[in-house]
Amino acid sequence: MLMDEIREPYSDRMVNDEEPDGFRYRAIAIDLDGTIIGKNQRISYAVAEAIMEAARRVPVSIVTGRESRDLMHYAHELGLTQPQVCDNG
Repeated sequence: MLMDEIREPYSDRMVNDEEPDGFRYRAIAIDLDGTIIGKNQRISYAVAEAIMEAARRVPVSIVTGRESRDLMHYAHELGLTQPQVCDNG
């Protein structure tokens, strides 16, 4: 079986037809440690810009095992207003 045959039935489920540029995601969930922040506990400018651009298109939520105050610090820094997930869910 070809990979295209496997992907084909699911491809239209990923497309958000309401977006004029065909943005393919309906929501984005991101982790903190080792994903958007490095060892210095900071979000780089490039990562912040990418997340804020995505948040203008779809809901973006941070999902982390950290406590809520840590999570909210980063969510506020990024201007995220969607529900966030913390304390291991």
